Amino acid sequence: KYLEERNIGFDVGVTKVPLVCQSCIFDLRVGDYKVRPDINMAYEACINAQNNNPKMGNYGAGTGASVGKILGADYAMKSGLGFYAVQIDDVKVGAIVALNAFGDIYDYDSGKMIAGLLNENKDGFRSSEEELIKITQNNNLSFTSNNNIVTNTTIGAVITNAKFTKSQMGKIASMAHNGFARAIKPVHTTVDG
Repeated sequence: KYLEERNIGFDVGVTKVPLVCQSCIFDLRVGDYKVRPDINMAYEACINAQNNNPKMGNYGAGTGASVGKILGADYAMKSGLGFYAVQIDDVKVGAIVALNAFGDIYDYDSGKMIAGLLNENKDGFRSSEEELIKITQNNNLSFTSNNNIVTNTTIGAVITNAKFTKSQMGKIASMAHNGFARAIKPVHTTVDG
């Protein structure tokens, strides 16, 4: 509705079709699972986007996001939405990620864990990879059903004003996944979407 009112969309001759990319993370175990975004929330988000004042953290797609979930929600940690952009001459490149990963989060420069599985006292961290090793050594691979952790989805988008072919965009998407591998451990597990 917002785009249609502003005559924004893919021109098909008789009209412009307002195409919208969308995706979601699985966060129904956080808060009230009956609450869903609706048309009014989407319209308001478009209005707010005009303010060019984006927020990182527990906003938008990051509202229900969490990380470090191998031992269940009791030891997981809130995460959220993050973004970054650069401009070199006329080329602009940005990335936005809703971080809802099974694993822990590491600073890619220092290698230090900055978010993830909380320790027993919930005043520090423990490694999800080490916990995964313990689980597999005990031949107890049922952590996904015991702790009600079925799926996780970290969603990211790379946005640019540069023109690329479909195969070049595929390579850029692959390179973006390398960023996930530098920051999330473990990453690309069978319980990550």
